[in-house]
Amino acid sequence: MTTMEHISRYLIQLEDASIEEAHKVWFFPLSLSGPAFSWFSSLEPNSITGWADLEKQVRRILLQWDRGEKAYRFDKHEAEKQ
Repeated sequence: MTTMEHISRYLIQLEDASIEEAHKVWFFPLSLSGPAFSWFSSLEPNSITGWADLEKQVRRILLQWDRGEKAYRFDKHEAEKQ
């Protein structure tokens, strides 16, 4: 699934709740799993300024992953080994 498909499906699932920008941001982590959830969980508190910012950051990180770039090391032990 592409990033755009993921975001579109997420907004469809939110239905009426997607009207409020805060709800889009608040519930977004529920749509994530694996490395994407780990990445989201690692963000600094209050580093997301709104839905447009979150969407931009998600697209950026997933584009990096699609290119095969290791933009984030999810396992601290792995980072220590390298």
